[in-house]
Amino acid sequence: MALRPVSVSELNNYIKNLIQGDPMISNLILAGEISYWKPNTRTGAVFFTIKDERSQIDCVMWSDAAARITVPYEIGMMVELHGRVDYWNNRGQVRFTAAYIRPAGEGELNARYERLKAKLIEEGLFSQDRKKPLPVFPKNVVVITSPEGSAAWDIKKTIVEKNEYVNIFVYPVKVQGQGAAGEIAAAIDAVNSSPRSTDVMIVARGGGSPEERWAFNEEIVVRSIAASRIPVVTGIGHEDNESLSDLAADFYAKTPTAAADAAVPDTHRIREELMVRYEYTERNFARYMNRLYEKTDALDPSRMISRLKGRVSNGENHLQLLRDRMNSSMKLKLSDTGNRVRLMKNRLEDLSPKNIMSRGYSAVTDEEGRLLGDVDRIKTGDTVNVTMINGELRTRVTEINKNQ
Repeated sequence: MALRPVSVSELNNYIKNLIQGDPMISNLILAGEISYWKPNTRTGAVFFTIKDERSQIDCVMWSDAAARITVPYEIGMMVELHGRVDYWNNRGQVRFTAAYIRPAGEGELNARYERLKAKLIEEGLFSQDRKKPLPVFPKNVVVITSPEGSAAWDIKKTIVEKNEYVNIFVYPVKVQGQGAAGEIAAAIDAVNSSPRSTDVMIVARGGGSPEERWAFNEEIVVRSIAASRIPVVTGIGHEDNESLSDLAADFYAKTPTAAADAAVPDTHRIREELMVRYEYTERNFARYMNRLYEKTDALDPSRMISRLKGRVSNGENHLQLLRDRMNSSMKLKLSDTGNRVRLMKNRLEDLSPKNIMSRGYSAVTDEEGRLLGDVDRIKTGDTVNVTMINGELRTRVTEINKNQ
């Protein structure tokens, strides 16, 4: 029987059905070495190739999966991919579609960490001689972290509770994922070159896996911290984490809260110590005056008694003068503190989302509530939520116009 010719489309559709119907390759973990890596800056997707000793396969991570990448991957790294084999029948091409990528075991990340650490130690970047002392009474503190994470909240809360005289400025950056290291380093450099006076910087983030914290092991961040003319305090992760940024910092705190605690003095404790010293001085002076009275009473000549009583009176007047000066100084300090607190409150209210929305701005999020700040993350037909000052709109995107 003569064979019937089949079209290329028929053949490719048949092959695609065979591949997609095979459960063995529709959900698997694939290991290999990266031999090609090309992110698409327009769509956010990543196209790459992995290989072993005998063969290779093309791979792709679409933008939603690529957005979760936390480690900077490069050619030569051993990786593991979780995903499926796809057949693109319009091209007759087999590709592995990866939903997740990670270094092949902790050894790969540890090896990169140790290589860079050894290099920077040899350069003297972590030397104690390079460390700058923290200011005793800082007035302006810049916090470089994600404004959406718990680290920013913990740091501000700790500082406000300890010290009512400090101005706090949060410099928002990404703390994980692609581009995070560049943002953190650029923020450190910008604060150093800014005309605004900054007394100390806190570079921080909350906990997370080694991959999520990897930006703080990138050479660009470590060098920016080491080169900073402004003292840097780091608070990255939890107590059992240590990054290369911590080793380069002027002060390494184990948590964001500990970083805030180290950066500013406790004015409440200082005030209490001053009061204790004042009371101690007052008691000693009172004992001294009592001894003078006793000596005066023991002396018979009235002239000596009069002279000593005059000295006592002068001492009492001086003590009253000291009391009046201290009360005046305390009132002035408390008044200045109240003004600073009101100023900080007004600044925080100006930065609140409601105030920003009242000026005509709105926030756009996807169906999962993630903030969309870039039209490249939106496709025609997507449903988005638009939050305004007095309500929320749910709409479908019919057209996308990009700024030129």
